[in-house]
Amino acid sequence: MTVPCHLFISWHLARQISPDVKVRRWVGWAGVLPDLDGLGLLVDRATGRTNLYEDWHHLLGHNFLAAILLMVLAAGFCRSTKAGAWAWVSFHLHMVADLISGRGPDGSTWPLFYGWPLTRREWQWDGQWRLDAWPNTAVFLTLLAWALAATDRSGRSPVELISTRLDKKVIGAFRSVWTSRRE
Repeated sequence: MTVPCHLFISWHLARQISPDVKVRRWVGWAGVLPDLDGLGLLVDRATGRTNLYEDWHHLLGHNFLAAILLMVLAAGFCRSTKAGAWAWVSFHLHMVADLISGRGPDGSTWPLFYGWPLTRREWQWDGQWRLDAWPNTAVFLTLLAWALAATDRSGRSPVELISTRLDKKVIGAFRSVWTSRRE
């Protein structure tokens, strides 16, 4: 699944479970951070000589140790085992989404190695959707519409995961455009 879809899924989860923005951030980012292991793609494209993406994507960040680390960090920084538990859930929603929708645009499957580094057993599903398939587009558009409606109702947007101050500016701009369209 694409990073924006992971972001929307985890933000929707986070906004349901806590009024505390710190908790929402940890839970929200726990559903996105597994894809940090895909940053090797930038190095691969820049150098043209490395294969970091193929070697490390779905390995470093998509395993039970990464889940435990995020859970412990969220619980510690938020001083809340509830935050840690919800970060665990958010992380695993990422895993489920990747299993459903983790086929490459070229049709290759992208397995998860959840047990790494103890095992390299692959987790995959033959029915995975390609990233560029219509179901992924439909999921993204649904999540986006839900985010816009939630933003209008709650006065918070996914931007709050980055900055409360920036979120307030986005909400102000959103409401000025949204209000003028309703009139």
